Amino acid sequence: MRLFYLKLLIVQLFLTLSSQAQPVLVSSNTTIGPTDTEIQGVPLVTADITVRGATLTLNGRHSINSLVIEQGGKLTHSAGFTYDYSNGNGTDIVQGFSLVSAGNVLVEQGCSIDTTNRGHTSSGPGGGSCATSCGMCAGGGYGGAGANSRTYCGGTGTGGSIYGSITEPKELGSGAGGGGGVRGGGSVQIEIGGSLLLNGNISSNGGGVFRSGGGSGGSVFITATSIDGIGNITANGGNGSTDMGGGGGGRICLRYDNYSLKGTVSAFGGAGYFNAAAGSVLMLDTSGVSFLIFDNGGRTVNKVTTLPDPLLQCDTLIVRGNAILSHIPGDTNGLRIVATNVIIEQDGLISANNAGYTTNGPGSGTCQTSCHMCGGGGYGGHGSDSRFYCGGMGQGGNAYGSAVFPRQLGSGGGNGTRGGGAIHINVWDDLVVEGSLTANGQFKGSAGGGSGGSILIHAKNIMGSGTISATGGNGSTDNGGGGGGRISLYADQLLMPVENILTHGGDGYNDGHSGSLLIRPLRRPIVAEKSP
Repeated sequence: MRLFYLKLLIVQLFLTLSSQAQPVLVSSNTTIGPTDTEIQGVPLVTADITVRGATLTLNGRHSINSLVIEQGGKLTHSAGFTYDYSNGNGTDIVQGFSLVSAGNVLVEQGCSIDTTNRGHTSSGPGGGSCATSCGMCAGGGYGGAGANSRTYCGGTGTGGSIYGSITEPKELGSGAGGGGGVRGGGSVQIEIGGSLLLNGNISSNGGGVFRSGGGSGGSVFITATSIDGIGNITANGGNGSTDMGGGGGGRICLRYDNYSLKGTVSAFGGAGYFNAAAGSVLMLDTSGVSFLIFDNGGRTVNKVTTLPDPLLQCDTLIVRGNAILSHIPGDTNGLRIVATNVIIEQDGLISANNAGYTTNGPGSGTCQTSCHMCGGGGYGGHGSDSRFYCGGMGQGGNAYGSAVFPRQLGSGGGNGTRGGGAIHINVWDDLVVEGSLTANGQFKGSAGGGSGGSILIHAKNIMGSGTISATGGNGSTDNGGGGGGRISLYADQLLMPVENILTHGGDGYNDGHSGSLLIRPLRRPIVAEKSP
């Protein structure tokens, strides 16, 4: 009963404050600091704010009654803004701004909520670096990894790493290596008691200037009863200039009862000498139905999108637009997905290529020391031996692991190639593969091929015209090919050509042996398994 009366008191207080709402017009540039409680003498919590033809800079956590942005107005936060509300304890930190609006939020056409280039510099957790020799600079990372720069004068700028949360993105993006002060995107966090009508744009994109890599996209986290309008919501990575790397995509999460926004929602990686990886877009309605989208806007990428947690759970997972979803190389957890539906579109890829063991795997190939002839890695099939030369040869690795429930990483060939990684997918309904689902071994010069990795799928239906493969990597001249990996498919219906499912060994001086392929009916419940 006490809890009931407490909730009733809170509702009554909210209604009282709403009834006392006071209009506030912001027609000149104004800043609200992290500890401010008033605007123009009006308590923020009761303010109906209209931003008209001006910029309102909002830093930190605040509550208002409603917000209208009109006639070219803009809402933003200060560059790199972070505030600790726990007096230095680090337990209550707000990055960018966190706004609670009791009523509606309206962003008119030609207006914006814009925190582009307002995140971290290259000192952020996903900052890109520059090569010291000739100043080749990479892109920043956040939702997707930043891209490397061109290799020049013996040096390469390294793209920034991913970090942060898919479900509650509240972090600033990270900046790029190079001059010009390129930052990642900022952080937009808005909780709306009413509706969001977006006819303008919400942007938290990474920055990009001459002679610099691109900053990563930032974060957009919005909760509202409904989201409507014709505007766009973006957290795209910034473009790198000539020879520099693009910035990784940011993170977007939208939570709502009703969604009818007609504009685009994107967290593309930025373009550059190498293009960066896509960030994450999560769409979640209050009934619990979620869509998790990885989309790189059709750009050919040189970086994969890895996850902050090896277990991904959602209702519908969509991979498209040349996005590549993978796991961290060498992570024995692999990539584990639990979903109602998984859709890999024609230009999408879920890949654990080159993500397995190197020379430390149970089936790694060896090299003959005198003339450096190297064997291929083994897993589902034996890796092949190298050419016999200088009185010896590199030996191919042995097969290992289970053909029934394959979950292990593939092993590398001699001289440092990687085997394929591990993918485990549990799908309640449909796995649609129009693109590629792969765990192939690596090829590189003067080395044996890595073995294929593992793919284990439980689904009601597996369909599509794409490819599922765990093939061995090719060995270079005189070196052995990697053995094929292991694929096991458990499904009520397999509605894709069996010839599109591949576990053959890699080519080489001697070819790697084929791996294993098992296709069986689904006879047990699909469950989320947290252990590898």
